[in-house]
Amino acid sequence: KPLTGQLPQAAPPPPDAGMIPVRQSLRDLTDVTMRPIETVFDNEYGGFDAHSREYVIHCSINTPMPWCMILANREFGTIVSAGGAAFTWLYNSRENKLTPWNGDPVSNPPGQDILVRDEETSAVWRISEGDGRPGHRRTRYGMGYALFESVNQGFYQQQRIIVPPDDTVMIREVSLHNQTGMRRKISVTVWTDFVLGVHRSHTAPHILVEPDAAGDAVYARNGYRDEFADTVAFIAVPGIACQYTSMRNLFHT
Repeated sequence: KPLTGQLPQAAPPPPDAGMIPVRQSLRDLTDVTMRPIETVFDNEYGGFDAHSREYVIHCSINTPMPWCMILANREFGTIVSAGGAAFTWLYNSRENKLTPWNGDPVSNPPGQDILVRDEETSAVWRISEGDGRPGHRRTRYGMGYALFESVNQGFYQQQRIIVPPDDTVMIREVSLHNQTGMRRKISVTVWTDFVLGVHRSHTAPHILVEPDAAGDAVYARNGYRDEFADTVAFIAVPGIACQYTSMRNLFHT
């Protein structure tokens, strides 16, 4: 027999139940924009900056396939896409992946990224993610760097990714400019799906993670393999003491 009508009916929730209140001044930030860039040889998806010698991808519409750039030296490299996804390797791009290569031409998921969280509204977004409005996100590929610009939650955001010619590191330079005229409380989270091998499904049980004694870096190592067993991967935020976790179920976005 159906239970409908036999159980007491709870009062319906208010229309905004479960929604995080957003300050009214953050709702209408139509004046937060990026400066326009004059491009030449534009093909709807992007074109060359007439002044900076960068290739500018507008990101207002999806490119036919992920448009990528390789930043590498003799031993270390990373591939970044216009959507912000990145894949990194050391010595051998197949045998010693540091982060996952997904190869998905549709969703193009990242294996490493930077997240920003508004501690007052609980809103979370990627550093390279715009707010969805046209003209509020673009990617610029220059000589030896990739630069991501976006506007989100009242911030003008920049992320520059470089690989030095003589060091085995990928450097992310991040800047957030508050455009609201109000004090904001935010946190920044750097996350990585370590592979340290060929396939993450094979290597994940053997990856050991530990923090640096100073608290500004996290080390990861996979000793359960013949090659590259002595190599150590790391994430570091110099000069800032950080919290960290290596347990996926404790990491919520």
